[in-house]
Amino acid sequence: MTAKYLSIAREIKKRIISRQYPASAPLPDQFALAAEFSTSRMTIQQAMRQLIVEGLIYTRKGQGTFVRKNFLQLSQWELPGSDYFGATKTWEHVGEVTSRVIRFELRFPSEKEQSSLLIDADAPVYDFVRLRLLNEEPVSLDLTVMPVALVPGLNKTHLESSVFSLRAGDAGA
Repeated sequence: MTAKYLSIAREIKKRIISRQYPASAPLPDQFALAAEFSTSRMTIQQAMRQLIVEGLIYTRKGQGTFVRKNFLQLSQWELPGSDYFGATKTWEHVGEVTSRVIRFELRFPSEKEQSSLLIDADAPVYDFVRLRLLNEEPVSLDLTVMPVALVPGLNKTHLESSVFSLRAGDAGA
């Protein structure tokens, strides 16, 4: 059985893809969405966190939640967010998924990263490279720049397992 917040996240994603929720306009507030989906505001917050993790939306304090302008362009190159649960979950049925951390840094974003991630110059980011292994065989090299605010307290030990699971667990999955 799918968690209610995931069903809500999928529905909101459908609306984003169909452009019912355009990139330039804010999404309905959490209270309106909670009423529409007959659920608690906490469940809506979990759905929103899921969509943030998937890269579909972002929040601005005091202004609301918005669709990322570049989401539809980027989505053609990646698995749909609702179908992607990280390398560990994607490949676990095939074999053992492990990671080797090649680099892990905490720094401030470049101008391009600020624009892509929709963050300010003083918002720190994690910059890490991981070699993903399936049954001890290399399958991908992941280069990631991620706002610290997305997963506060991330460390090298976390990177050796699943960052997605860590984030999803934080979101109540």
